[in-house]
Amino acid sequence: MVKINAKRNLQLLRSFGYDENKFVLDFGTGDASFVGIAGKNCYGIDFKSTRRQRVFSNLNDLPIKQYDFITLWGVLEHLARPIETLLQLRDLLAPNGIFAITTVDAEGLIPYYYKPVEHLTYWTKSSFNKLFEQISMEILEYSPYKMVQRADIYIDRLISRTPSEYKEAFQATISKLPQYIEVPTNEIFVVGNCLTAIQAK
Repeated sequence: MVKINAKRNLQLLRSFGYDENKFVLDFGTGDASFVGIAGKNCYGIDFKSTRRQRVFSNLNDLPIKQYDFITLWGVLEHLARPIETLLQLRDLLAPNGIFAITTVDAEGLIPYYYKPVEHLTYWTKSSFNKLFEQISMEILEYSPYKMVQRADIYIDRLISRTPSEYKEAFQATISKLPQYIEVPTNEIFVVGNCLTAIQAK
């Protein structure tokens, strides 16, 4: 499922000019599924493990110094110094380069849970506007983020607090669903690029 959603994330970038010739940096790449899906022009940064191909633990170790796309899939809420980190990453963006970010949506319709220590920040549209203003970026897209989930797992979560006598009513419906379905999440998808004044420098 992780790889399926990595492919979907790559498709999201295509509407902002991505193709296989573009250089991509996936910051906080984790198991590097996205790096593997995106191919030879994609590099990753992960501070826990660098055993995977094209994944490094330090920005200074990257063999490519300028990227057309920098992605942070579910990473922003874990950063202790988001402004400082994004400023460092912005310096690696090519002219007209793109940031693509998913993070917890503190204003969304789907509830989220506070996860102290693990999640250090929670984001709203207003806070994103302020963040991007401080790093001289402009927002190109701000929209709910969807992903693919196994239908049985998703429905099970939806009805987890439903009394058992009612759960049976859902079983027939579950069997009619495809194995994987697109579902809403409690995250937001944000895309931005450098302001013209910064690009001209």
